[in-house]
Amino acid sequence: MALILASRLERIARELEARSARGISPSETEVLATEFALMAELARRQEGELAVHRLGETERTRRAAMEQEAGTALGDLIADPEGIVIRPDFRRGS
Repeated sequence: MALILASRLERIARELEARSARGISPSETEVLATEFALMAELARRQEGELAVHRLGETERTRRAAMEQEAGTALGDLIADPEGIVIRPDFRRGS
């Protein structure tokens, strides 16, 4: 999607540059306004998708840090009476 938005913006910039010498008619202005509205919607969707990816990455980082801290804190507390240390593993899939 990012390339679609970038290519549309580049195309409009070229068109505006080419038309700037002769002026832009009201109908051309309307077409450009519609194009900009569509691009704004595309940009909003891309920003939302990026925000979701960033939240997911932040959550994975937090989870890993919490698992490490919990393992460290509980590792010192859990010990067998015979001196065998039991280390909990809070990672998924283990």
